Amino acid sequence: MSALSPEERKFLARMELTEADVFDGRRSATTIAKRRAKAEGKRAMLGTPCASGGHRLRWLSGHCAICNPSGRAYSRRYSEKAFVYVAHSAQLRLCKIGFAQSVAARALSLKAQRYAGADDWREVISVEAENAGAIERATLVALGRSAVSGLYWDKDGKSQECKEVFRCSPEEAKSALLNATEAAKPRRDPPPQRRESRAKPTPSSAPPRPASQPVRSAPVERRTTLKQSKYDASIRIIVTCAECEQRVRVQVKPYRPGAKCPTCRASLSWASNILSR
Repeated sequence: MSALSPEERKFLARMELTEADVFDGRRSATTIAKRRAKAEGKRAMLGTPCASGGHRLRWLSGHCAICNPSGRAYSRRYSEKAFVYVAHSAQLRLCKIGFAQSVAARALSLKAQRYAGADDWREVISVEAENAGAIERATLVALGRSAVSGLYWDKDGKSQECKEVFRCSPEEAKSALLNATEAAKPRRDPPPQRRESRAKPTPSSAPPRPASQPVRSAPVERRTTLKQSKYDASIRIIVTCAECEQRVRVQVKPYRPGAKCPTCRASLSWASNILSR
């Protein structure tokens, strides 16, 4: 990446990183740049200058890499293979969520160092995963409402605040860890279903018709003309009614009297004799 300055290249060399580990996110939004950097396996990204020193290199957490070099370890934990554990103290009735390469060694160190003032820490559950840091972070977010602050422990003669300690039951912490592990698994899209196309039968592939089955022709509209039988034919004629003396149009059939005048309803049966002649 030619956009890096000599100072930024020296810093990457001290962190045992190369230019290939940096994602150029200057032309993208911060959330989009972080997502793309994680998807491509990058360790850092080049973004907007920080407020304190104007440094452009940032860890994937968003903190300035030069102002906060320790963030390198936290950034690496997101994609590192390790164990995420849940420990419980019966004395304090507290649970601790942690990240370790060896859960047994970590449990012993919690007791020896009297973490949070208790020496009865025991392991409840531990899960090994490729992205242990991401699972740990998701578990901490899920239990965020029950977080406890104000507890301290001595580390190398210095008092440090206890973090990742929660006032909840072991079952709740275990459920949060399992849910975070399940959500972090890569999802595989189901294969697309193939739709079988139904081929239309061709004349060559059509099954032969049995000889005994008659061939049905398409229905033909029957036309009413005077050329048909005199019993089926009908015709519309215009006649003059003898009662109301009006010219009316009636439909008559041979040998079927019953036509009536639409005006006075007088019988026009004599009009049927026209077709019977």
